[in-house]
Amino acid sequence: MFGNIWAIRLFIVFFLCSCSYGNDQEKIPYRSDCIVKVIILIDETEKENLENIINKIARALIDAGSRGFSESRPEIAINHNDRKSIYLQYKDKCTDKKNITNELFDEYVVPYISESFSYEISEEVIYPSTDTIDAQGDFWRD
Repeated sequence: MFGNIWAIRLFIVFFLCSCSYGNDQEKIPYRSDCIVKVIILIDETEKENLENIINKIARALIDAGSRGFSESRPEIAINHNDRKSIYLQYKDKCTDKKNITNELFDEYVVPYISESFSYEISEEVIYPSTDTIDAQGDFWRD
């Protein structure tokens, strides 16, 4: 009789733990939910200066936190085949990734760079890969 009670208690503990784990996993966003593609738009006169602009954008993104950007800094990747594509992967507030990206660029990137450029945030869903951004960790699930 006591064996059955312990078995029932053990079953209940495992059941509650598995339910709790499943709910926690559902709260973690997919990596694709947190990725934004920013397309750098430059005119023909700045085309030869693209690498310099990309380097300044990368530096501005990295330094944004020290200049007052209050959100957590996203992971950053620049496509080697398409240098005008910059990928940002956020660790939190993924549902607001486009607004945060606009704030980041409008207030902390564009004013930091003297060269003339504009940007566009892609509406497409971006999936993590070696061609985009492939940051991994406890912040996301696949």
